[in-house]
Amino acid sequence: MIQRIQTIFLLLASACISFLFLPNFDFAASDSAQAGSGSLFQDGVFNAYDNLILQVLIGAISALIFINIFLFKKRELQLLLSKLIIIMVFVIILFAGIIFYLNFENRQEEMVHIQVKLGLFIPFVVLALLFLANKHIKKDIRLVKSMDRLR
Repeated sequence: MIQRIQTIFLLLASACISFLFLPNFDFAASDSAQAGSGSLFQDGVFNAYDNLILQVLIGAISALIFINIFLFKKRELQLLLSKLIIIMVFVIILFAGIIFYLNFENRQEEMVHIQVKLGLFIPFVVLALLFLANKHIKKDIRLVKSMDRLR
């Protein structure tokens, strides 16, 4: 059934992760000329467009979440794909953190000028939505199994 609550959570997660491609949802920004000298902040912001691997991962996650919505008849596969997507979101968080750390490894004085932006929190919101979707998918699986026992 496509009108289940996990569909809402998956749709919101897909929309949220897609927001990272919008210009207002950057991970971090800098208004300092010093921080702009680094390769990460050449345009003054750290966003999904700064690394091709980040772009591909974010696009793949968005597409997989959207595809996962239509797997409502195969709940076990939907649950498995949801867990895989959660791992991929953790990879995005880890990869973005590594990129940020490697860019400022020896330049701690430039870190003062960095401002955290809204896009930094989007992967965590997506994780929360995916966990909620998993919870409701498991609930559906239990419901179907209990109905099969009654037959």
